[in-house]
Amino acid sequence: MNLPLNDILLEIEEKEMDLKSFVTAREIIRNRVLEVTDSQCALTPLPHWSGTDAVLGSLDLAIHAMERTINELKS
Repeated sequence: MNLPLNDILLEIEEKEMDLKSFVTAREIIRNRVLEVTDSQCALTPLPHWSGTDAVLGSLDLAIHAMERTINELKS
C-alpha cells in the first residue's frame, strides 16, 4: 500500500475509532455475562448460550485484526 502520509494518518484515526467501538461492545457483553452468571432463567441464560461464545470470539478476532492493521499502518 502506497498512500500519502495524510491518508495513512486518517486511516489510523478511523481504525482506532473502529477498534474502540469493538472493545466497548466486548466489555458490555462480558459485563452482562458476569451480571447474570447465577441466573435462574428457565431458558438458556446468556453465560450458557453458545451464541455468547460465538459473538465474544468473533469480537476478539476482529479486535486482534484491527490492532494488527493499526500497527501495520503506524509502521
